[in-house]
Amino acid sequence: MARKKAAAAAPAEPPKQRLVLEGALHHSSSSKGGAAGSHAELVKRLTSVHDQLRDFDQDTVDTSSLDRCADELVDPILLLHKDKSVKALVAACIVDILRLYAPEAPYTPAQLHDLFEFLTNQLKYAGDPKDPNQPEHFYVVDSLASVKSIVLVCDLDHDDQLLSRIFAVVFDTVSSQTPKNVTLALSDILLSLLDEATSIPPGVINALTAQFIPSRANSSSRASKGKDRASGPDDDNNTESAHERRAAFRLAVDVARAASDKLQRYVSQYFSETVLASVNGGNGVRGARSGDDDDEDDEMSEPESSADDDEGTARGRGRGKRRAKTKARAKLAKDSHFVPGGGARNGMETGEYASLPAQLVDAHRLIRSLNRHVPALLLNVIPQLAEELTSNEPLLRILATDFLGQMLGEPVGRGDLAKNNPGVWKEWLKRARDKDAKVRIKMCDRLEPIWREHPELAQDVEGQFPSLSLPLSSYRRI
Repeated sequence: MARKKAAAAAPAEPPKQRLVLEGALHHSSSSKGGAAGSHAELVKRLTSVHDQLRDFDQDTVDTSSLDRCADELVDPILLLHKDKSVKALVAACIVDILRLYAPEAPYTPAQLHDLFEFLTNQLKYAGDPKDPNQPEHFYVVDSLASVKSIVLVCDLDHDDQLLSRIFAVVFDTVSSQTPKNVTLALSDILLSLLDEATSIPPGVINALTAQFIPSRANSSSRASKGKDRASGPDDDNNTESAHERRAAFRLAVDVARAASDKLQRYVSQYFSETVLASVNGGNGVRGARSGDDDDEDDEMSEPESSADDDEGTARGRGRGKRRAKTKARAKLAKDSHFVPGGGARNGMETGEYASLPAQLVDAHRLIRSLNRHVPALLLNVIPQLAEELTSNEPLLRILATDFLGQMLGEPVGRGDLAKNNPGVWKEWLKRARDKDAKVRIKMCDRLEPIWREHPELAQDVEGQFPSLSLPLSSYRRI
């Protein structure tokens, strides 16, 4: 009988965990002890709160004991404090508040916006070995990544700007000195945001794709050495800046590959609305400038300056101004973050494609880089690019023949453009019968790597030789 009563007795619930904090979390500098005493006391109290919150479990904590502290942590006095140690401790406490109250945060939308602006600023210090507050900084990024409280950003009104800023800050933060665990946590933060967001703002696509654009300085260096500028930021010169670009590039590749299915539509929209639309809604296209194109990628030679060039440039600028009111150009001016490659100077393209909008040529360089590293992003972009092969403008056909030819000649595993886009491959082969000899010559220039890297395409290529109708000197390039 006693055993039955014991079995029927309900197990005693463990006591609730409660935060112990006497008085207010912070005091003004006019309080007893002066500014120095107040600061030391503030650090001491924040450390105590952080130590307690860190050990609390969501299932056993009494959140009512946290209410006052949660409210004080978003006080501007703390969020805008000048001391980095104070802000690091505040951030560590805030992420625990978000963890313990999940899934509902104890803040208004306005407070949440200010709170995540503050946390975004704190991300800039994560992984810096010289920062004495690294334990707190890693605690913050690890919590945002593992608890996924960062996704609360996606529930805020007008969250596009904040989302874009988080991506920009993360890519600016990561460097060769960033520990791997910090980089992984930052990657998880970005992937959580991409997964949760109902739509991806252009600023996020800007920040992500910008990591695939070679820097101007290193592009120029490679051009002077006759190297391939399409290799991507991970092949920059051995400098500290290059190391940091490579770190951000690797992070961008990992994020883009993991979220490629969701990003495809937005990448396609990005190119069609902000870049490729410049063909129809942007600067006019003048006739192709004469000159030789270097055999490696798009390393253009500098054109000789002349009065005719200056006059033509002025006419091009005039046309650009008259059409600046179009939607595509307005969006391009607002959203484009393209870093011109070595061929562009002060926003103006030089060399063979000087009469094309620099943003358009840079877009093709970016597409080429994305195809090499994350081809899945370009599922809907390559067909857009292929449409230029049949443009009425000879220079656009040359541009498309050039860059598609480079992508078709990539080694197996780097895009496999012909295999994945047989229609584009067939259309590219038709340039052998293009009425413009310069288009046919450009195709001939790009045949060698295709022949070398993809022997399975040799029969298709060889079948075009009777159609090329080129001087013997052009065939000798192959």
